[in-house]
Amino acid sequence: MRRMNKQDCLVLVLLLSGLVFSFWRAPFGNPSWDETSYLAMMHRFWLGDIPIIHEWHPTQFSALLTLPIYFAYLAIHGSTDGVVLFMRYLFLIVQALTAIFLYTRIRKYGWISFFCALLFFLTAKNEMYSLNYNGLGLILAMFAAVQLFLKG
Repeated sequence: MRRMNKQDCLVLVLLLSGLVFSFWRAPFGNPSWDETSYLAMMHRFWLGDIPIIHEWHPTQFSALLTLPIYFAYLAIHGSTDGVVLFMRYLFLIVQALTAIFLYTRIRKYGWISFFCALLFFLTAKNEMYSLNYNGLGLILAMFAAVQLFLKG
């Protein structure tokens, strides 16, 4: 097992600090009006609407990716109370894990890896903390790019 150097410790401290701050900020909302529309699309599918037949919006496919999470939330919680905040927290966790993945894969490039991971973690399209098509698209593109271009 590799020992953590100063750079690794700094990344961990800053990432955890950013995560704590983001968790604190999440209940206060954001300047986006679209956040609940993505959750409403998942709710429509939960109520029985069929993709492509009953829903024509192009972003429905990102809703299908997060639909199992939404189903699990409803099964455990029993209602939609708190689902917006839950999805914000989930986005922050996924964003942090992706930043850690990015950092560990490009760690050999020194401080550039630190800034790349931190910039990725602090960036959310339209400041929307939601696993919508923008957020999922960026996260999945990052995974694909890192895996394709950084072999080994």
